[in-house]
Amino acid sequence: MRIELNSGSTEQLLEVANAHFSGWPYTRRLDKNLVNSWDSAYGYADCCFLLAQGNNKPVAFLHGELRQDVAIVHLLAVADGERQAAVDLLAEFESLAKERAIGRLIGPHGPTISYYGGYVLGYNPYHPHWAMVATDAYLLAGCEVTGAGCILTMPLEARGPDFGLPKGYEMRTESVEEERATSTYKFSVVHDDRVVGYSFASYCAELPALEGGSIGHVKYVETDPEHRNKGLGRAMVSASLKAFQRHGASEAILVTSFDNAAALRTYEHVGFRRRHLILGVSKQLSGLSNKFL
Repeated sequence: MRIELNSGSTEQLLEVANAHFSGWPYTRRLDKNLVNSWDSAYGYADCCFLLAQGNNKPVAFLHGELRQDVAIVHLLAVADGERQAAVDLLAEFESLAKERAIGRLIGPHGPTISYYGGYVLGYNPYHPHWAMVATDAYLLAGCEVTGAGCILTMPLEARGPDFGLPKGYEMRTESVEEERATSTYKFSVVHDDRVVGYSFASYCAELPALEGGSIGHVKYVETDPEHRNKGLGRAMVSASLKAFQRHGASEAILVTSFDNAAALRTYEHVGFRRRHLILGVSKQLSGLSNKFL
């Protein structure tokens, strides 16, 4: 087994990553255009790319970023049967972090979006349960599972429920320019000329649904505390579903944490059902870091 630091061709990185993603729902294949865009992303200067070679071929790839207070694994891609190669990459990345006195290592996190956009789960940088080889590698490397949440899904074969707004509220819609191959909308709920709720939703033409077709992703829903329990969230989700259907999506997805009981009730009332587990991973390296505890 050989580990190369900041080495390996783009073709090799794509080979390992796309083999790792093969068969995953809600996941877009990586390409050269995306990789070539990384040098303009915030934090790129502190990124490292570790490639493990076995039998003269790439078998595992780690893209990590070494920030001042935390080391982030943006992607750990592993070929089937090569768990130990991934463990070795994590050990090498941990060693690099310790050299900088970084106190904590975490798995995919917010900054991951800067590099991969919708590489998995429609813009949510979490580790999915079906990446079993990588999950095993994280655990064998001493990481803990944190931040567990779930993907909720809803088929869009028939017309979805139509939840309107109560009297005195108005919904406004605008298109938002986002990452490639998406049609993204912002829905705002207005009361007395003030925005009291808003949500974002994207139709993702390149992200395959579980049973084929394309997906719509409800990305974010927020309502001011004093206007909750009035059905505003349901109305915004309903508007998202209508937009997805106009684009021909076959499935809608969203991601939330298990401790967000109010959101879970809203989504399940609309018709979503809990489907897949998503995980965060974390490891304390030394001392206490300032963030992500």
